Amino acid sequence: MSVFDNFGGNRTIKIPELDDYNLVDAKYEDQVLMVKGIKNIVQNGVTQQQADKFIFVIDKHFNNYSTRELTGIGSEEVNFSVIGAKKIACHIREDSIELFSNNINASDIKEIEESDTSQFIATKSSDFLTAIQGDSLVRITMK
Repeated sequence: MSVFDNFGGNRTIKIPELDDYNLVDAKYEDQVLMVKGIKNIVQNGVTQQQADKFIFVIDKHFNNYSTRELTGIGSEEVNFSVIGAKKIACHIREDSIELFSNNINASDIKEIEESDTSQFIATKSSDFLTAIQGDSLVRITMK
């Protein structure tokens, strides 16, 4: 997989987790690579296609990464942004919003169910996510 780093250079990293997939969407930003792939699976003798999403947090030297796999995501898109000085990734899912660090050694994930928030605003300069909940504006942070 080749990505453009934050300095405009092209970096290549071998990701064997993607070998069985046809890649249909991908995005890289600030050490986070998100990929959507389709693979054939056999269930009860019938071959079906399954869409899965992978979230890779890559170290700054592009030597190591951590992986999280979300299986059977259907039509869910690759949609995230890395915000703030603390580099919190905001991953927008069909039924929730996830916040997690772009630090390869961090494992905390904060999930906000869609029923809790209908709209949100994230900016690169802030360390928080602003969400609209009902008639209120709330601030969501990662500690």
